[in-house]
Amino acid sequence: MTTMGEVEVLDIEEQEDGSSVITFDLSQEATKSMAQYGLKFVLFCAAYDVTIDEAFNRIAGKTK
Repeated sequence: MTTMGEVEVLDIEEQEDGSSVITFDLSQEATKSMAQYGLKFVLFCAAYDVTIDEAFNRIAGKTK
């Protein structure tokens, strides 16, 4: 099993528009994993000509 390190939520601040600003503290291992997975995700989106928003919507089952 692969570990991604530790991620701690430090603060959640709700905004007037209904969104939230979340502050995280990540271990070095988690920071490295997030960067690697994030870059891989962006590269896959580019390779398949899918925007990041489209990819997230597909993952969430909002589109085909």
